Amino acid sequence: GGTTGILRRASGEPSLRVWSRTTAESPNRWSVEFQNSFNEYQQDSVSLADMDDMLAAGQELSATVPAIGLPHFDQAARVTRFHLMKSIEGNRYVEFETGPQALGLRPGDLIALTYVKEGFDRTLFRIVRMTPGENFTTTRLVGQKHKDEWYDMLAGGSLEAQERRQQNGRWGLAPRPVTGIELDAEGRAVFGVEEELADEAGSAVRLKVQYVKPEGGAGAGVPVPMVGLSPEVQTSGGSLKGGRSWYYAVSAMDVDGRETELSFVLRASVPAGGANIVKLLELSFAAGTAGFRVYRGENPSALLRIADVAGIASTFTDGGLAGQCALPVDANFDHARFYWRTELMPETAVVAATAKTLTGAGLSMTANEFRSAVVRITAGKGAGQERVVLGHGVDTFDVQTEWTTVPDGTSEFVIAEAGWRFAAATRTERVEFEVPNRPGVQVQISGRASDVSGNEADAEMSPLHRHVLGGQAGGDRDVPPKPAFMLAMAGSGEVWLTGIGFETLDNTATIGSGTLVVRYADEVGEREQWPLAGAVTAAEEWIGLAEAAGLMVGDLLQVDRELMRVVEGAPGGQMARVERGVLGSTASIHALGTEVERLKRMMVVAPFQAGLFGSSASGSYALPVTLKNARIAAAEFYVTNRIGDSETEAACYAGFVDRGLRTYAGGQFTLQVEGDLAVEASATPPLMVEENRTVAEVRAAVAEAPVGGSLLARVRVNGQAYCDVTIASGQRMSAAVSGAELGRLEAGSEITLDVLSVPVGVATRPGRNLTVMMRV
Repeated sequence: GGTTGILRRASGEPSLRVWSRTTAESPNRWSVEFQNSFNEYQQDSVSLADMDDMLAAGQELSATVPAIGLPHFDQAARVTRFHLMKSIEGNRYVEFETGPQALGLRPGDLIALTYVKEGFDRTLFRIVRMTPGENFTTTRLVGQKHKDEWYDMLAGGSLEAQERRQQNGRWGLAPRPVTGIELDAEGRAVFGVEEELADEAGSAVRLKVQYVKPEGGAGAGVPVPMVGLSPEVQTSGGSLKGGRSWYYAVSAMDVDGRETELSFVLRASVPAGGANIVKLLELSFAAGTAGFRVYRGENPSALLRIADVAGIASTFTDGGLAGQCALPVDANFDHARFYWRTELMPETAVVAATAKTLTGAGLSMTANEFRSAVVRITAGKGAGQERVVLGHGVDTFDVQTEWTTVPDGTSEFVIAEAGWRFAAATRTERVEFEVPNRPGVQVQISGRASDVSGNEADAEMSPLHRHVLGGQAGGDRDVPPKPAFMLAMAGSGEVWLTGIGFETLDNTATIGSGTLVVRYADEVGEREQWPLAGAVTAAEEWIGLAEAAGLMVGDLLQVDRELMRVVEGAPGGQMARVERGVLGSTASIHALGTEVERLKRMMVVAPFQAGLFGSSASGSYALPVTLKNARIAAAEFYVTNRIGDSETEAACYAGFVDRGLRTYAGGQFTLQVEGDLAVEASATPPLMVEENRTVAEVRAAVAEAPVGGSLLARVRVNGQAYCDVTIASGQRMSAAVSGAELGRLEAGSEITLDVLSVPVGVATRPGRNLTVMMRV
């Protein structure tokens, strides 16, 4: 009827289509670099993200603003915010055909669209594409949703908003972070945390948290002070830490003690060294100013007071003043919200990091055990950053998004749950909430400033307090309980200390190390063995040796499957009084001539992070110990906390079939005879042994099984019989021959193989393609 500019199809349906770009085409984080004309044109960058869209999409999509020549932070932030809003809120498009109404329109023009079905009532769209039809009788238009507010921000907004930014240098309405009641040795804000049982059953504890909030500002009777933007830096005479940038701002006080908002935030780049001074210049105060306050911080959004000065001055010198837990006036602050979550792995030092990886010191994790958790940098370079773990191996994490500041060897990190649990909100400086009572477990407490609309300060910039339930780390009141442990064979000359646990977690919070003592026999070195001079009963304390041994008090001896400890020696060195059946072995009878072997001792110290035990990371702890070609007869283990050492737990392996855990060195020797087998001496070329080796086992296999009888082969070392292997009729594999009693292979020895017998006669087959494997 001529009342619409949208063409209809032949069926009478409108040609209008409403659609949005896919998630992959809608970035929710925009970044741009600029040269700051207010800071000697130094390179800087701005990155803004929409957290709500990240949570809804389940991922972060980054893009770079297509702009160059941005002169300062204010303009860079406005341009970046414009692209972010247009990408998220403007992700709604319309496409339709029209007729003569398209005359005079061009891409970039605004059109008003009314379509009740889609809820459009003179809704503005900006034309992004025009496609003429045949002979230009029709035109297909594509428009993107438009809001004037985006362009107001791009132009700088209202005069009131510009004046507000000129006064305090802030962007947006989110309040500044709150702070703790004191600073620790690293300068990090620490909350005051007290805890008490929340119920008689002890299933929960109530945490009472104290923090410091800013004053809301009652409107001071003097204007915001002015300050020169180029502070003077001196490298001697002070105590201010260098190798970083410090940010400063100044506020004024009127005669009634009311404080103004902050001045411009200025930056001072301080070179490395610990004797620096920063001098603020060109301070200017209005009439009626009674004093001023100076604030400093490593981030312009998180400044702490360092001085409260009576009267006015044109300069101010900071020679390394201590930071106070006092915040500047913040008219945007309304209340604080607190959150908590559990740490999954204690604080660990960073060994190395790249843009999207991080490697921890001394870790031995199960692969992807902490996938989808978060890694947070708690100290050193890059502190406060937090990234989601995409996956990890033994000691290296892959994170979802690149580090803003790549950590280094000065950094430390923790692994924590990805989601925060809301605890409480408060307008006072104290808050209480309950958490499950899990003594020894470390929880993180995050306090975030919020405005009246619920906009919160940045979580990474807000203080994070780490608290051990049941008392602060360092609250152990006694030595640790006796630990349980196990040794696991890994092959290639390694044994792993793992399976460390306790019957109770009491007094385990400050365990910092464990000591493992391994008692073993070197199977390829010079072994100290002597035969018994006479039979020994299970109750005798004195043993005699056939030759002088020079035993010392404390030596550990292995006789068959029993362990003995030397208590007293006799002149001549052929007699010794011993303690029988030590370290969990059993005293038994030994015949005349039984070999007595003195065991060697190796001690290994295992480092632990404070708070490891009780966390989920403790179950996957494993420490590799290199010990090749050895037979481990026993091991002892104890742990140490801030009080002292625990009782020692012992594990005995002398009763095993091989009289211990055999470690070997890794690899194997292979002897092969191709084709049909026949009785043959030296069926293979000699195989040279390059170094002393101990043999784990010997096996034989054939590609075609013998039929009608057994196949017998003999391994020789330097021409002497070493062991025989037999493959039964119809079988392709022999039984394994243990190397425990075969003796070691000396360096320079030659290994050969004889085929001693094969089936012969009618309806028999000798077997084909023989392989003998000696695992070492």
